[in-house]
Amino acid sequence: MVISTYQSVTGTGAKAVSQYKLESKGFETKPDEMAYHYPIFENCIPQCDVFLDNDYTKEEMKLVNETRKIMLAPDIRITATAVRVPVDGGHSESVNVEFEEYFDVEELRGILKMHQA
Repeated sequence: MVISTYQSVTGTGAKAVSQYKLESKGFETKPDEMAYHYPIFENCIPQCDVFLDNDYTKEEMKLVNETRKIMLAPDIRITATAVRVPVDGGHSESVNVEFEEYFDVEELRGILKMHQA
């Protein structure tokens, strides 16, 4: 599986929302006012949280571990990328799944519907 998430600034907290709003109004943010090391307005930052020793971020590893837990598949191969995007609310996700064997699309849809929240 290849999972990419696009997470709004609200996921980082009040300081990030403030940084986003100041920048969106054309104000320069001071280093102590910044939740991110880079401007977020009109910019995507491919880093949600800190990097770990395996070169993934904590958020990316959370995606990997939660997906394995939800799917009851501890050995499923997953790579994840988490990107912070300049929006005030809402996250989205892109998931690409590759299967080892042929599958019936309708059967797959039925399986996925059983796992919907």
